[in-house]
Amino acid sequence: MTFTHSLYPDNWSEIATAIKQQAQWRCQKCGLHCIPPGENTAKLTRSKRRVYTLQVHHWDRNPANNHRGNLIALRSGCHLLYHRSGKSNFRRQKYEGRGQKEPTFKNVELILDAMQVALRVSIQFFV
Repeated sequence: MTFTHSLYPDNWSEIATAIKQQAQWRCQKCGLHCIPPGENTAKLTRSKRRVYTLQVHHWDRNPANNHRGNLIALRSGCHLLYHRSGKSNFRRQKYEGRGQKEPTFKNVELILDAMQVALRVSIQFFV
């Protein structure tokens, strides 16, 4: 995912931290407990740190809309799944720029839920 700083408000870091704190540093999709600031990650591989990184997603894909109801804390894997499923900010802007409607994706939630279960099982296997 590309992070374009110019699309976000100057206080985005504070907004994102507040959303993550309200979620108690857990992914609101799969429930995985992620790494809070200050936690010692020296024993984690780079790959594991990525798995346990919490990010903030905009439901309407508009980085300027930072109302609490539009924001959700997701671990990096769950966040990436939403964006790969055609829910990214860039994809929406690309279609709007062409004067087209963005294609819809049927059953995306069912697919994401199945992938989540598979990921949970694999994480438990390796932990």
